[in-house]
Amino acid sequence: MPATPSTPDAPGHPVLTLPRLFDLFMRSTDPSKKTVAEIDDDLMVEFFIRWSHFGGGPEEDIMTKFGITKSAYVERLHTLAHSKRIDRYPLGIARTLKTLAMKDSMRRRSPQVTQ
Repeated sequence: MPATPSTPDAPGHPVLTLPRLFDLFMRSTDPSKKTVAEIDDDLMVEFFIRWSHFGGGPEEDIMTKFGITKSAYVERLHTLAHSKRIDRYPLGIARTLKTLAMKDSMRRRSPQVTQ
């Protein structure tokens, strides 16, 4: 039987990855009670989590799935991260989105170097 991965501070407990955490969150929420905005948020957050380790999703996939450009998609995630709606999500997911938003804000503020 293969060993179960565990966190250093919780020996013997499975690692709770962001995709797994999001799946558990989705199972614990009642889809019939969600607003359209919450459904849209969930779809974008799920896409973000699935692609986060690969530098984000491809522009074509974002356009096909959401009908918006990649920059508009990133802006929507940024807006979500700074809104009260972020409180619906587990802490690990909320922190990850806020980190993305912070990095994006820093990148926008830094001067562009041209050669």
